[in-house]
Amino acid sequence: MAAVTCLAQDIELQASYPMDRGNAYATIRQLRAAEKKDPTSAATRKALGVAYYRAGQQLLFRQKMEEAIAADPGDYLPHYLLGRHLDSDLQDFDRAAEHFRAALQRNPKHALSCAHLGHTLEMRGLRAEAAEAYSQATAIQPCLPFAVAGLARFGSATVELMRKALQCGGEDVMLLRALAKSVGEAGSHGEAAAYLERALVLDPSNTALAYQVHRSWLAAGDPVKAAAALETYRKLHDIYGGR
Repeated sequence: MAAVTCLAQDIELQASYPMDRGNAYATIRQLRAAEKKDPTSAATRKALGVAYYRAGQQLLFRQKMEEAIAADPGDYLPHYLLGRHLDSDLQDFDRAAEHFRAALQRNPKHALSCAHLGHTLEMRGLRAEAAEAYSQATAIQPCLPFAVAGLARFGSATVELMRKALQCGGEDVMLLRALAKSVGEAGSHGEAAAYLERALVLDPSNTALAYQVHRSWLAAGDPVKAAAALETYRKLHDIYGGR
């Protein structure tokens, strides 16, 4: 179903901050009714799990994904979705890696599973294995910003590769920050600030990111833009705290 596909393609999972709980609950009611009519529907089961996730019901989401795995052991998608949840929400990198590997066993060409496996390995300090997973993901799908950003953190992605991934894969906070770091280290501080501003549009509550924008404009020698960025940082700091 479309909801399942949408979540499968989503990079930033936001279980704790669903966009519209009311709409999620309405969807849950509809899907529960559909499940009663046809309890064997794998698509309904997975979509209901996604609806639970979007309503912040993580336990029910996990239960539905486990049911989906039991009903169809050959389906890669529930493993991928569970892996994303365990990685992004619970920071349970060991279990997340198990699910990403299970997804890849069932669908070896699923680049997102490969890329996020790389992230779990990176978080566990397995740098060589993580870099290999990121490389495999980009070999499957070259325009995958999450994987290219991972390579960039290991110094294995050129500025040209990162720019190309942004052009064909879409805006991505991690990749924009990695690109800003690379061009800033090369002395292009104004370009770095511009990339960071684009990242801040995607992550507007990130106080640390706002401060980085300020520092980059200072380094670029643009006091007007640096002052404006500092004001943005102060406003965010008043709301969210931190730096």
